[in-house]
Parts: sequence; C-alpha cells; structure tokens
Amino acid sequence: MPKKEKVSVVEMREWLRRHELGDTIQKIAKDAKRDTRTVIKYLGQARKKTDLHTARQNLLTQVLTRHNNELLKVVTNIIQALEVPGSHVEMRQDDMGNWQDIPLTASKGIHTPEGIRIELHDEDSVSWQLLDEHMGVESPLDRISTWKKVMGEYLETMIRFKLFMLETMRTKTGLDVIKETGKKPAKPVLFTAVGDILFPVFVNRAMDVPDGTDPEHNLKLEKEGYISLHGMGTHLAWVSQMGSPTVDTMEEALVQLGQSQEFRHLKSRYLNARKITKELRDEFEEINLIGYIAGKCRACERLE
Repeated sequence: MPKKEKVSVVEMREWLRRHELGDTIQKIAKDAKRDTRTVIKYLGQARKKTDLHTARQNLLTQVLTRHNNELLKVVTNIIQALEVPGSHVEMRQDDMGNWQDIPLTASKGIHTPEGIRIELHDEDSVSWQLLDEHMGVESPLDRISTWKKVMGEYLETMIRFKLFMLETMRTKTGLDVIKETGKKPAKPVLFTAVGDILFPVFVNRAMDVPDGTDPEHNLKLEKEGYISLHGMGTHLAWVSQMGSPTVDTMEEALVQLGQSQEFRHLKSRYLNARKITKELRDEFEEINLIGYIAGKCRACERLE
C-alpha cells in the first residue's frame, strides 16, 4: 500500500480553517482522503502553532504599547516644561550672594559662568534618546536646545532687572538695602522685600497680566515709620521720621523703572520666549493628542 503524502502546513491550516467554520472532522477527512486520526492529530498541531503565534502577537502588542506610553510620558513632561516663568519664579541668593538654582516646572535653571542653563528632567534619560530616534530628522526635540537658550536669556534678563530695580531704589532714596530682622534698624533703610514684592509687579506688567497693585500710587507710611505696599503686610523700608518724602521718592523711582530701557528689554525678552514656547508646545501637544509615536528606535528593532 503506497505511503500517504506528508501533511503540509498549508493543508493543516486549511483543515483548521474549515473546522473552525463548522466542518466536522469526518467531512474534512473524507474530502482530503485522509484517516480521521490523521486529521485529529494535525488539527491539534495547527491549533498549538496558531495559539503560540497569537500569544506572541499579544505579548508584542503589550510591549509596544508600554513602550509607546513611556515615550508619551516624556512628551507630557516636555509639555509641562514648555512654559514661560511668570512672577512666581523664585530667584534667590544664598548668604554668600551666590544665585541658587531656579526651580521650574519639569526643569530647572542652573547658574553657570556662561549664563543660565536650562535642564529638563528627562533629557538625560534613555527614553528621551529613544523618542529622538522615533522622531528622526527635523524632530521637534532638536528645537528644544534653541528654546532652552531663549529661556536662559529671559531668566538672565529677569535677574538683571531685579538687580537694576534694587539699585535704582537704593540710588534714588540714598538708603542701603538690608534683610529685615524684626528689629528696628539703627538708621533708615530699604529691605530686600523691595525686590521680592515689587519685582513680580513688573514681571506681570511685562506679561500684560494686571494685578491691581499699582505701587507707584499705593505705598503706605505706617505709624512706626515702616513703608509697605497698600494691602500687603510686608515691610519695604523703615524710614522713621523721614516719612513722606521717602515714600514720594520711592514712588518716583518706580515710575522711572516702568519707563526704563531695562523694563522694555524685559518685556521684549518675554515676548520672544512666549512665541517660541507656544510654537514648540503646540507641536508636542499635537503628538500627545494623537497618542502614538510614529517611527521606530533601536528598542523597536530588537522586537522585529
């Protein structure tokens, strides 16, 4: 009796297809001129191969989905970082006069001899590198460096204006600037709160954000000789019997600050930073809304 031909992979798949559509094993065996035991045997093998393939595909889908989500996390963090610091930004010096790092959203500004360097939280991560590979040529990530440069320049301009403001107030009033200790000073002085309270006012103005403070007309001389901004309890100066003339001089200095070239420069830097930030943020928000990172990276290639 001649030996039956070996069952091919194509024939196995066809049997499985027909059986899943409802054909009985007996009918499949009859049409194929095969023994039912043979059909049963190879149907089992076909199912195992199909199940294994499906399992692998499901696992691959899970891995790629997780990979895509990790890259989207980087995109989300970039979007959070892409904002222009406003009047809330903390610009402080330590007791030695050294400027401290500037905390920003999902990033920070670091003082260096060359200027302020912006560091994003994720930019040294492997996920950032893989995202860059996915995005390929003309990636919006390539423009992050330009944004960081513009942002660093804006922060430097903010610091220069704050120092210019303190120097202007000091020069106009003839008073030294010291940190308030809670005790009345031995002589009339300005307090460092002049910068902390009044600097945000000018930043808001540069950003066209009304805050209603109007310090040029709202400085208040208290009974004990302290000067504060109306509605705020923080002391800006202690002038004792010098009184109103110092208030008038401070208000004149504030008017001068609002008309200064330094303030115009602050506003110009802000507008430039806002423009490039919006353009770049829009690109990343579009990617985030799609929810899929196109292209591939070295990690993707390992899964092929």
